Amino acid sequence: MSEESTRVLKMLAEGKLSVEQANQLLEALGEEAPRASDLSQNQGSRGAPSATARPRGSSRHLKPGDLIEMKIHGVNPILLREMRDLGNADITAEQLKELSIHGVTADYVRELRQIGYTNLTPEQIVELSMHGVTPHFVREMRELGFAELEPDDLVELSIHGVK
Repeated sequence: MSEESTRVLKMLAEGKLSVEQANQLLEALGEEAPRASDLSQNQGSRGAPSATARPRGSSRHLKPGDLIEMKIHGVNPILLREMRDLGNADITAEQLKELSIHGVTADYVRELRQIGYTNLTPEQIVELSMHGVTPHFVREMRELGFAELEPDDLVELSIHGVK
């Protein structure tokens, strides 16, 4: 079990997270929730799972403080998992916070990818979302003959009210 997962379980034990929130965070870290038998076998002196519990995969560079910051800023653990699944394996906690603050969902990113915007940075995704560029808007522009618009072009069109 990674250090980050251990921290999640400690926060659960301290009542800072609900069971559902802890499970979502563990899932987002690429680990499954431990079974009760795992916890009883891997308890440290304070009742928290020990750092020597079974490793189940990489934490992908997230630190316990990152998890806390993401919790504070309402980052949905599902967004973390989806962003990684969509090819953003090295996304930072700060980028996740920005995505969450600006209302970006995994569905929004997935739709952009489905219409051809497969290499967007988290910053570009935030810009598109902030300025009201929807997948529907992109499709409409394409139907009008603007098939190769860059993200910056889409933002400018949207900012200036082009319909």
